[in-house]
Amino acid sequence: MINLKNNQKGISLVTLVIAIAIMLIITSTLIYNISTGSDIRALNNMYNDITKLKDKIDLYYATHHTLPIIQANYENINNIKEINPNDNDKYYVIDLEVLEGLNLTYGKDYASYKEGHSNSLIDLYIINETSHSIYYVKGIKFDDKTYYTQPEENTKVTLPEWSDTYENTREYVDEDGKKAIIPKGFSVSLKQGENRIIDGLVVKDQKGNEFVWIPVAWVKSGYNRTAFADDNWTYSQSQGDLDEETSSYIIGRTSDMDYAFVESILEEEKKSVEKYGGYYIGRYEAGIDGNSVRTADDMGNTTDEIVIKKGKNVYNYISQVEAKEKAESFYDKETDGVISKLCSSYAWDTALNFIDLKEENKGWITSGTGGNYKQEVGGTGVLQKTGYHSINNIYDMAGNVYEWTTEDYYGNTTVVSNRGGYYASDLVNGKLASPAALRSYNDKTYRAIGNGFRITVFIPVEK
Repeated sequence: MINLKNNQKGISLVTLVIAIAIMLIITSTLIYNISTGSDIRALNNMYNDITKLKDKIDLYYATHHTLPIIQANYENINNIKEINPNDNDKYYVIDLEVLEGLNLTYGKDYASYKEGHSNSLIDLYIINETSHSIYYVKGIKFDDKTYYTQPEENTKVTLPEWSDTYENTREYVDEDGKKAIIPKGFSVSLKQGENRIIDGLVVKDQKGNEFVWIPVAWVKSGYNRTAFADDNWTYSQSQGDLDEETSSYIIGRTSDMDYAFVESILEEEKKSVEKYGGYYIGRYEAGIDGNSVRTADDMGNTTDEIVIKKGKNVYNYISQVEAKEKAESFYDKETDGVISKLCSSYAWDTALNFIDLKEENKGWITSGTGGNYKQEVGGTGVLQKTGYHSINNIYDMAGNVYEWTTEDYYGNTTVVSNRGGYYASDLVNGKLASPAALRSYNDKTYRAIGNGFRITVFIPVEK
């Protein structure tokens, strides 16, 4: 007879202890997994927030040419400042109010910060001025570590380098409220240092040729030729009498006014500058499309295509007559909507006067510092490709090659000026002889390794 009663006595003490132990393990694991899951969600929410911010900031920057920030340095950055070695020391709270259609999990202290700029607030998203990396100040703790941003390869805001192509000629306003006119078919640089007019606003055409806007209205002397006087310069210049034939002043060397130049202003240039308040100068010396290098054997050959781009071999061994023709055919007024010219003395001198407006550039016009000259005066002593030395985003107006202009030698129209010195320029009487302001000269038909040219662009005035 089976004793069912004995079979139903219940769980033994050992079994009970084992069961309780298993339950504790399961419970603790469950609690840990729930906590871990919550932390993962929090971390992913921060990652998603930063992704959304990056997308919105990309769009905002392309439209407004500046970062959407509250203009006050955020200083509670002890946990953040060592994350990205490319950061500088300036961090700003992102102005969420100007980013439309944004739905974030974090950043709730934004409104309070905007009112009082308190660095004790930490539920905030900030961005670095240089790297454009985005950080969540409060951070998210996960697995005994606190995270403040996305993984390094995802954290930087990828800002567009150029605006969309302008479909019509229209006004551009930079972050300082200053204005320029952008021709149809051109784009504006969105890079820091290239998108403000005071620094030299950079634009490019659809083929990638780059130019810099010269705001004539800013220059006290206007669109005019200038005698650059400097007691420390060997070839300091003076302005002489008005030449009635060209309606321009005679500009010569102070030590020898027989060494002098004049130039009539072209009506087309004058009207454009008066209407639009400025013009464009080639960011680089004229270069050659492709990798070919011009030699003495290329004299008389002008079939090489011109580009205005960095890192190109200079278009040299060309006469002034040929350079003028190449410059004027670079754009077609009817199809391209702009006029291209060989740089005149009006355009050259006005560009130099614009450069001189910035305090840190004072004296550069006649000093020649930084140009590609002989090694003894800070250069390389050999011809360089376009883009050796920049000032206000314009390269090589001093050194590398002499640049043909349309300015005539006074009393001899077969001879014209060339400007800015070249790679073999040296000292004369202990002073640099060939800075950007230099007026040298050659016959219009002269060709040499050290002679090149620069193109200027004007927006036509409709009749």
